[in-house]
Amino acid sequence: MTAGALSSGFSFVGCSTTDSACLDDTGQPLTNVCPKSSTLVKGVDVSKWQATNDWTKVKGAGYDFAFIRASDGLNYPDGMFQANWQGAKAAGVIRGVYQFFRPSQDAIAQADLMLGKMQAAGWLDKNDLPCVLDIEVAEGQSNTTIRNKSLQWLQYVEQKTGKKPLVYTAAGWSSVLGNALSAYPLWIANYTGSPTSGCPLMPDGWSSWLFWQYTSKGGVPGVGSLDVDKNVWDGTLDQLKAFAASGTVPPPPQPTDGGTTGDPCAKATAGNGPYCGVTIGGDPNTLYNCQSSKTAGTTACPSGCTVMPAGTADQCASSSTDVCKNATSGNGAYCGKTLGGDPGTLYNCQSGKTASTTPCPNGCVLNPPGVADACAAAPPPPNGGGGAGGGTSSGGGGTSTSGGGTSGGGTSGGGGASSSGGKPGTGGWGASSGIDGGVSGGAGPGGGC
Repeated sequence: MTAGALSSGFSFVGCSTTDSACLDDTGQPLTNVCPKSSTLVKGVDVSKWQATNDWTKVKGAGYDFAFIRASDGLNYPDGMFQANWQGAKAAGVIRGVYQFFRPSQDAIAQADLMLGKMQAAGWLDKNDLPCVLDIEVAEGQSNTTIRNKSLQWLQYVEQKTGKKPLVYTAAGWSSVLGNALSAYPLWIANYTGSPTSGCPLMPDGWSSWLFWQYTSKGGVPGVGSLDVDKNVWDGTLDQLKAFAASGTVPPPPQPTDGGTTGDPCAKATAGNGPYCGVTIGGDPNTLYNCQSSKTAGTTACPSGCTVMPAGTADQCASSSTDVCKNATSGNGAYCGKTLGGDPGTLYNCQSGKTASTTPCPNGCVLNPPGVADACAAAPPPPNGGGGAGGGTSSGGGGTSTSGGGTSGGGTSGGGGASSSGGKPGTGGWGASSGIDGGVSGGAGPGGGC
């Protein structure tokens, strides 16, 4: 490989696009799509888990863009958003905002929380990237519910910001999302190694990608953690700037649940008591004691405010540093990224506390609701591991084929799949993405694809 055309970019020579996997319910193959540009611009995405960042150093290390988390759903606003949002701009890093989407919660309320944090931090500039819907968890919701709520969020945010949002997801979510969100540009998550030699596995509905999150490992100068998500933009820096500048940014929107002027407790429709600010158009990190539609007092919530079910008073989120407090589906094994913990760790959560942890050197696989998450298996050998019939394995995300055995090629580190000409359903797929593989589909009858 030759040096990049830009000091902050990669130079890409091209790769095979023949690798495929069956990750949806149709049994049809999904394909790997290589970068189109000879130069890829580098970037990161961060949240409070990266702690304090020196954005001047990040920029100096050749990372020209950053996506910054605003919140994890309604209950966990990101306490580092404002510092990151303002710091990235000051350092000349092209910035965008993303929200970890909770499909069990109200889509518009989540969007308003993100928009409110953007407004408090200075709003959106013409040269900022579009907002991102981060789809990683199903929370027991049906495919139809996830699709409909995602579209609500995307359409609402596009209306409020003047920029068409991005969708962040992975191939493993093909059976959940289908083609429902394909009108929105894709930020693909697929851990297949260096973007100079790999090609990400694509979900149904998209034939191209704009951004690629290719790893969550390794540090970046200026980022306050040992590991950080790394990304590339498929194009030149000038093309990235032109993409960011598209659209017409309107003034900050007023939240639909009451706005930001006047006493937020005027919108407290359920009687007296404490209300999280996000539900009444106030500060999302504040708990308001509303009495007769007026604010009698406020409580700061450093760890965010928890919106409780109707009839139960809202409350500040626990200040506990135990990430298992975010385990909303009961006891069991959780990939760290879904809890806001280390993405390379599997957490055994019991009654909201961490009972034990397991390092996952090959990444963590997010399984469908009702099935415990698990560490990804080690990738097969470069020239073997294909099951009874042998075969080959592609390191980036390729397939392993067995001529008639009862098992496929195992797990591929970049999202590889296996197929078999023997028993129905023996083809499978591995840990395919930066969001832990999404929801698995499996191969179709008769040996898959």
